[in-house]
Amino acid sequence: SPGLRVCWVIVRVRAVVRRLSPRIACRPRDVAARDSAAPLPFCGGRRLKSGGSESRAATGHGAPARGAVAAGSGPAEDAARQQAMDSPYAVGDIGLRMTHFVEEAAGADTGHRTLAAEVDVRDLRFERRGGEDVAALRFVMVAMNRASNEHFRRDQKVDLKLPPEMRAELARTWLPIVGEFELGAGRYRAKIVLEDTTTGRLGSVHHDFRVPAMGGRRLRVSTPVLSDMRVPAQDGQPGDRLAIMVRREFTPEAALYCRFEVYGAARLEVSGLPRVSMSYEVRRSDDALYTRGARSLIVPTADGEVSPTIGFSLRAATPDDYEIVMHVKDELAGRTLDLRETFSVSAPR
Repeated sequence: SPGLRVCWVIVRVRAVVRRLSPRIACRPRDVAARDSAAPLPFCGGRRLKSGGSESRAATGHGAPARGAVAAGSGPAEDAARQQAMDSPYAVGDIGLRMTHFVEEAAGADTGHRTLAAEVDVRDLRFERRGGEDVAALRFVMVAMNRASNEHFRRDQKVDLKLPPEMRAELARTWLPIVGEFELGAGRYRAKIVLEDTTTGRLGSVHHDFRVPAMGGRRLRVSTPVLSDMRVPAQDGQPGDRLAIMVRREFTPEAALYCRFEVYGAARLEVSGLPRVSMSYEVRRSDDALYTRGARSLIVPTADGEVSPTIGFSLRAATPDDYEIVMHVKDELAGRTLDLRETFSVSAPR
C-alpha cells in the first residue's frame, strides 16, 4: 500500500551500504488520511531548475531555532508542527528540497505519484552512541488537490543511526524521504514539515505540480528519474531501479542515468507490442555537445511496457549546467515527443 519511506542508498560506496544500511533504524507510524476540511495555504520556497522547490536553513547549520519548541512528542510539539503546516511561509531552520514523480497505473484513473524530499542533515542534532551518530525526526507530508481541497496525508517518525562515514556522505547528498500517493488528474500542492525532535527545530517547504489525465492514445511519458545511484539488488550488486532523488548536482566521478516510461504508443496487430525508438544528446550551457546516443529501438517487455534507461559518464564533464534532450518516436503512428532534463556538474571532490 502507498506509504512513506526513508532512502539511504549510496551506490558509490555500495560495499559500505551493504554492510551498514541495516543499522539505519526507521520506525514508521504511517497515517494515511483524506481531509477535505481546510485548504493548505501557500508557503514560501525557492524554485529549483528541475521543477522542484527548496528551503534552506536561515540560521546556520547547528544554530538553535528562533522560538524552538521543546523536544518531545506532546501537544505543544504537535501544535508547532501544525502551525508550520498552516503557515503561509516556509520555515527555514532545517534545509529541505522537494519534487514529484508521476507514473501511470495500467487500467486505472489514478497512478503512482511519488513525492520526494531531501533533508540537509547538517541542520540536525546528532549524538554519538556506540560509534554511531543518532538523531530523531518526525515529519508530515501532505498533498492537496487545489480544486477540491481534498488532502492526502502521511505522518512518520524516523530514528537515524548512522556510521560516521555515511553521515558524511549524506551531508553532501542530503537524506532522501519518499512518499507514495494515489492521486487523480488535477493540480496539487504538496508540503512537508519536518521536526528534529531532539532540538525542536522545524523546517518546511512546498511544491506545486500537476497530474495529467490518465489513459488515452496520446503519446506521453512518466516523470523522468535522473540519478547517479542504482538501488542495490538482494545480492548487493547494482539493480535495475534508479534511486529517486531531488538533487540535480553531480560530481565528475559519477555515472548519470535517466529512466522513464512511455505510454500510449500504437501496437502491432499480431504481437500487440509497440515499436518506440529514442535518441538523446547532452549539451552544456553554451550549447556545446557533451555526448549523444544514436536513435535505436527500445525493446519492450512481454507485456508491452516501454521503459528506456540511458546512462553516461561525467568524467570528462567540466563544472557547468547541462541539459539532456531526449527524442522519443512512436514508429508505428509517427508521433514524436521531446523531453528535457537539466542538471549541473560540480568541481571534483
